[in-house]
Amino acid sequence: MTDVQRSIREDLLEEVAGSAREFWSRKLTPGGDAGDTSLYDRDSGLIYILPKPSPDRPIENWGVLGPDYVAVVDSDGAVVSDNEIEPTVELQTHLLIYRARPEVSAIVHSHGEWSQIFSIMRWDIPTFTSETYFVGGMGPIRCAPSGGVATEEVAIEAVKALGTRAKAALLPSHGAVCVGRNFAEAFQVAEMV
Repeated sequence: MTDVQRSIREDLLEEVAGSAREFWSRKLTPGGDAGDTSLYDRDSGLIYILPKPSPDRPIENWGVLGPDYVAVVDSDGAVVSDNEIEPTVELQTHLLIYRARPEVSAIVHSHGEWSQIFSIMRWDIPTFTSETYFVGGMGPIRCAPSGGVATEEVAIEAVKALGTRAKAALLPSHGAVCVGRNFAEAFQVAEMV
């Protein structure tokens, strides 16, 4: 076991697994393995993140996920856990957001019904309440203009759509990325979106 593997925290594995179950219970994912969440432990430099699908370990839905399904990567995206779990295909988006926004330590990439509709139409979400105005970074919640699922382009465009202040952005024809200092904040943002 390496020093990095020794620094993997069981409580954070459970917290991310719990976020998957919360993700499911709040109906921010339609089922299967759509969407993902992650938590950045900035003290250790490790990111705890939900997995990508695998025929060896099928996921019925996020509501049944346990800590043994959580991947752990370093800040460059290299897998450091020894559980043979690969991170979500949207890892690049999580990494670029964490690099661009040092105050962010949690991401909820949701597939909520309305955020998907707006993202399919490539529409920004207007912000008519004070809560959503701040979620949008003092304006509408922006839809990234381009990029396919799990591409570097969508990761770059998501960071641009978030800018320096927004807590949410839409991924084109996909869903939303919602950020916070912790899961409580990121989930609150995801519910508003």
